[in-house]
Amino acid sequence: MDKLRCFFIIRDKSTQTPFKNLELDLRKDIKKIWDAVPKPQAHERTPFSEFFSVHVVGLSNYEFLKEKFEEEVAQLKQRLVNSTSSGSLPGYRRRAVPASAFSLMIQQIWKEIKQNKDLDLPSQRVMVATMRCEATADKTLGQFMESERWLSLQKAAETGPVQDFGKRVSSILYYYLSEYDKEVVDFDEGVRKSKRHMLESRALQSAQAVYNTMLVHLCSKAFEGFKVRAASLNPEKGFDESLRACILSSMREFRQWCADASLQHRNWSFSTIVEKLQRDIDVHAASFIRSAKLSELKLKYKEQLVASLTSQVDPAFGDGGEGMWVSIRRILKLETENAISRLSIQGFELEEKEFNAMRQYLSNIARNVVEQKARDNIVAEKVLTEMKDRFSRVFCYDSNSQPRAWKKKKHITVATEEAHSASLKILAVMATIDLDEKRNYDELFSCLTKEIEDSLPSSWNNVSLKDTLFTPVQCQRLWYKFKEMTQKYIVEATSSMEAHKRHKRTMARKIALGTAAAAVNVSLAVMGIPSIGGAT
Repeated sequence: MDKLRCFFIIRDKSTQTPFKNLELDLRKDIKKIWDAVPKPQAHERTPFSEFFSVHVVGLSNYEFLKEKFEEEVAQLKQRLVNSTSSGSLPGYRRRAVPASAFSLMIQQIWKEIKQNKDLDLPSQRVMVATMRCEATADKTLGQFMESERWLSLQKAAETGPVQDFGKRVSSILYYYLSEYDKEVVDFDEGVRKSKRHMLESRALQSAQAVYNTMLVHLCSKAFEGFKVRAASLNPEKGFDESLRACILSSMREFRQWCADASLQHRNWSFSTIVEKLQRDIDVHAASFIRSAKLSELKLKYKEQLVASLTSQVDPAFGDGGEGMWVSIRRILKLETENAISRLSIQGFELEEKEFNAMRQYLSNIARNVVEQKARDNIVAEKVLTEMKDRFSRVFCYDSNSQPRAWKKKKHITVATEEAHSASLKILAVMATIDLDEKRNYDELFSCLTKEIEDSLPSSWNNVSLKDTLFTPVQCQRLWYKFKEMTQKYIVEATSSMEAHKRHKRTMARKIALGTAAAAVNVSLAVMGIPSIGGAT
């Protein structure tokens, strides 16, 4: 099988790069092209050399090596036209046609072309129309792309949204399509319509690229507008429902903007940018807007809870007494439940996990407030004052609230024990924070009866450090100071008892002397002797 000859001529071969290297690079490129060409299955692995022979010739630079160039051209000519010359192409002229028969050969070729329907060559009129309409379309597209109106619109769209973008593009495009129609009105209708459609499609491709750029700006504008509207939503009036409505409104508005900016009757898709905006809004709504509003609501409830607790807890701590923690626990529970109930009826559609976290947050806030108020209110001076007042009431007044009469030692002893016990209860109540009804005060009573401070424990059993207001050692020190402060009541009672006893003895002597004098006078009267001291 005769191979087709591929003859390559490399002009202006360099003196620096060896010609063999140039030829090798060329053959590599030919092989790459051949490997990429689709081939019948039977020849998928057939090499290029099976069908073609490659010949490569180099010519020197005409400007700098003119004589050598002309010499190489002459040699090349001989190689092509003379099959017997050295380096010629064997068989090259085997199918050559003499010049005298060239005209007849061309006529025969043209006849075959016209009769072969598979070639379906257009008429001369169509061919001319194709060339002229295509050239006019290229020219018109260039005018469209370089027009001041289009460049101005394009520049504006790159920096932000353009009002009536679609209408303005349509107006510009209509003008240049009309110009095209005027120039090709006399050519074949089918050809000019085809090239008009090509012109319009290419212009619209450029317009759609600018349109897509502007959609990015519209997306940013819609997103910023949503953030402003969402930030103004009231967190206490159906917030989640209002937020959903705000999202729907923003998305609906954005879709309308996209549609308005599009060209009429052009199905330009903007679904991708719509999906992006939807994702951005959903993320912002959940992570920022809703979170911020929930935090705002948490802060408001915290402030309300703190204010309500403070107004009730401070007086409760001021009252003191064994029932103090009962009152405090009741207030704490009531106000915490009120705060949680307010949360339940708000417009936030909280999931169970969110609701439980919020409830725990409010509960912790309430407990922390009460604990801090306990530390602020229950100080050593206040405890001593409460204990002293309790001692004074119990020691000085009986169960009927009547002042005690100190007649016997045992009365003072009993009253002292009762007053100490009542005062000790005050200290027991105020030694620790009791918000869980778990305190056992037996340990405190036994601790305070000890006389050796070194043997006292450093902390209470089953009581955490944060719930401890006074340690065992501190309680005993308070107890000793309290006893010093109240000792005067016992001294006064003892003095009162002693005074009562002295008065009683004096009265008894007076009565005894009076009785003796009366007896003497009776005896004297019997004896007829005048009475003593005027007694009768």
